[in-house]
Amino acid sequence: VKGVEIPYIDIDVVCSGGTYMRTLAVGIGKELGTTAHLAGLRRTGSCGFSVGDAVDFQSVAQKDIPCLENHTIHLSRALSFLPSVEANPEMEKKIKHGQRLSVKDGLPDPSAKETPVRIIDRTGSLCAVVEFDNSSGKLNYCCVFSA
Repeated sequence: VKGVEIPYIDIDVVCSGGTYMRTLAVGIGKELGTTAHLAGLRRTGSCGFSVGDAVDFQSVAQKDIPCLENHTIHLSRALSFLPSVEANPEMEKKIKHGQRLSVKDGLPDPSAKETPVRIIDRTGSLCAVVEFDNSSGKLNYCCVFSA
């Protein structure tokens, strides 16, 4: 509990995805022998990112380039919830030329995975995201970031 100023109670909640905050408020009210509802809701973090990672609207509106550059999140970090494979030079070449990739290129057995896979270069930059297509039995590019 962050603060109590009847009839308001200010709380922080750490929860998993799928938690219904409005339902939680009603439940808290019932436990306290009264009724309750949300007067406000602010998400302060999700998927490893927090409000501290955010850029304020004024900096965006004023195109404050140094501020925006300092808060830029690299795509590889933004997609860090996906498994990754480091590309070898041959794989990078195939990606740059739009050639099909396979398990022989060093990717994990795609039939065991239902999630896309990030392919990163040796510096940690995102090259591509691929996924296994069950109907064709092949790896398909979701997106390519190599120039």
